[in-house]
Amino acid sequence: MQNGRSSVKAWHFVMNLREHFHEKWNVDSPADITTEAVVAHEKHPDDEWVLAYINPLRLQLISKVFDDDASGFITLAEVNAFTTSRPLGWSLPHWIAYWAVGWHMTLTEYSSKIRELIGKMFAILPNIKSENLSFVNDYLGKVCQRVTTLQASVNFSYRNEVLQARFQSYVDAEEERLRKNLQEVAYDIDAMNTLVLVTGPGQIEKYIFPILYLLLKQHFEIFRVCQNRIIHHDELEWDVADSIEWVFDSVAEHCNILQAMFKQQKLDEKHQFRVFTYGIFEYRHEPSGLWAPAIVRQSDPEEFPYNEAFEIPDVKAKTVCNYLLDQQDFGYIAYKTPQSGKTFPFPFMPSVLPGETLSCTLEVPHRMHGKEFQVFFNTFFDIAL
Repeated sequence: MQNGRSSVKAWHFVMNLREHFHEKWNVDSPADITTEAVVAHEKHPDDEWVLAYINPLRLQLISKVFDDDASGFITLAEVNAFTTSRPLGWSLPHWIAYWAVGWHMTLTEYSSKIRELIGKMFAILPNIKSENLSFVNDYLGKVCQRVTTLQASVNFSYRNEVLQARFQSYVDAEEERLRKNLQEVAYDIDAMNTLVLVTGPGQIEKYIFPILYLLLKQHFEIFRVCQNRIIHHDELEWDVADSIEWVFDSVAEHCNILQAMFKQQKLDEKHQFRVFTYGIFEYRHEPSGLWAPAIVRQSDPEEFPYNEAFEIPDVKAKTVCNYLLDQQDFGYIAYKTPQSGKTFPFPFMPSVLPGETLSCTLEVPHRMHGKEFQVFFNTFFDIAL
C-alpha cells in the first residue's frame, strides 16, 4: 500500500489490480497503481486468458476473496494471505481467475452433488432395516431442511468444461485435503475447533460445500449399511448429525457477523445476502424465499432413484461406522408413532397455513420400488412462517 496506508477500499484495490495486469501485458493504458504488495510476480506465458474474467462485472467477487472479513477494506495482511495461499505452480492471475469464475462453477457442481445425495437418502428408505428407521428418520429431520436451504441458495452457473479444466487440479486437491482431515477425526466434528482443524484458516463459505458433500457422502454410506446391519443409536442420532450441526453453527456465527456489517454500512441486508458469495446464504437469511407454503406447493422436486448396483461395491461397515454393529439391546423402538395426523407426499412438500404445526408424517409414494411406505420426521418442517 502507498503513502503509509495499511488498508485500501476493496473496490479501488481491485480496479487498480486490473489496470496493473492490463499495463503489464500492454493491453490498456493504466492509472496510478496503489497495490505494490501484489505485483511481485512474473507473467506466465498463458496468463492472458485471465483478463477476460478480471472485469467490472466480477470486481465485487474478486474484492471479496481479498477482503476476507467483508469490512470493505483490504489490508496488507489480507493481501499477503491471499497471494501465499495460491496452489503451487499457479500464477497470481490464475489464482484470481479461480475466485472470479472457477469458484462459482465449483459451488454449482457441489450443489448438484449434495442435492443428489439428499435425494438418494430418501430413495433408499424402503430398504432400511426396521430396527434402524428411527435413527434414520431423526437424522433426516435434523439435517435435510438445513442442507437444502443452503444448497438451493446457490445462484446457478453453467459449467464451461474447458475453463473448469484450468481449475480442476485445485478443486480435486482441496477435496482430498478435506477428506483426509475428516478421516483423521473419524468424520466426527465435535467442536468448533475441530471444524477449524479440518478446514484450516479462512471463512466458512470457502469450505462449506465440499465439507457438507464429504460428510453427507459418508453418512449415505451409513444409510447403505443400514439396509443389512443394525447400527448403534449414537451413529446417526448423535455423532453424525452433530457433525452437521457444528458446520451450521459456524455458518450461523458467520452470517451474524455479516448481518452486523451490512447494518453498520447501511446496506440492504436482503440484497446483500442475495449477492454475497453467489447467494449461498440467501435462503438462510430469508427462508420464505424457499419454504413459503405457496412456493412449496408449486415445487416439483427432482427424484433420484437408488440402485445398489451403481454405488461403490462392498462397502465395509467398519470403515464407515464408529460404533459396534448388530447390538439389539438398545431399548429403542424401531418406529416412532407420528405426533400429527397429517400425511404429505414425497419428498417433504407440506401444504400448511401460518401458525400450523409442521411436524408431520412423510409418505414415500407407491411408485418407489413398488412399496407403500411411511416415514415420520420429528422436526423436519419445524420452521417459522
